[in-house]
Amino acid sequence: MNHIQAIVFDFDGTLIDASEAIIESFFAVLRAHGFAEPEQPWIRSRIGKPLVGIFAEIDTAASPEQLQAYVEEYRTYFFPLSAAKTRPLPGVVDALRSLSARCKFGIATSRKGDGALHILKSLGLDNHFPVIVGIEDVAHPKPDAEPVLSVLRQLAVAPSRAMMVGDTADDVAAGKNAGTVSVGVTTGAFGADELKRAGADHVLSGLDQLVSLMSP
Repeated sequence: MNHIQAIVFDFDGTLIDASEAIIESFFAVLRAHGFAEPEQPWIRSRIGKPLVGIFAEIDTAASPEQLQAYVEEYRTYFFPLSAAKTRPLPGVVDALRSLSARCKFGIATSRKGDGALHILKSLGLDNHFPVIVGIEDVAHPKPDAEPVLSVLRQLAVAPSRAMMVGDTADDVAAGKNAGTVSVGVTTGAFGADELKRAGADHVLSGLDQLVSLMSP
């Protein structure tokens, strides 16, 4: 992997665990509007996907304006909770420190970029990521290649010299579609078999294994 000059990371379920704050915020919106609360595994399997689409599954009759209103309401709950109820996933901090001297880092996330930056700052990790591409920055989110390619353009690294790392099938597909090495991690809702079926070139149990993968 000596040819890799940049790593594009997904955010939720790859770098950080914000599941407690996400579920609490999601339930708060549903209760406020009289919807039944789905089982937690249902929500966990959707962490990292665009919020508009998740709310559309709950309120199938909602207009685009109403769906966006749900998203904004969700954010009013999530932001105050996120700093206290979000943590880096195991191995993340050490991996970033170990690889930062040889690789550029960026983030391609399906949450808003300012939300990701807010969390990174609260965890003291923002200095690792000069480029964050959020859902508001692209016309076509993952699994489309656009978020990954946008990060790489800003980092000035060719896809052939880059790696995409994420915990969902959409992350893996986005990396493949962009022409990068695509690495799945089983720290989110997807297991190794699902990530392999999505086309992952490598599947890791966590980012603690990324340093070994990147070794000559």
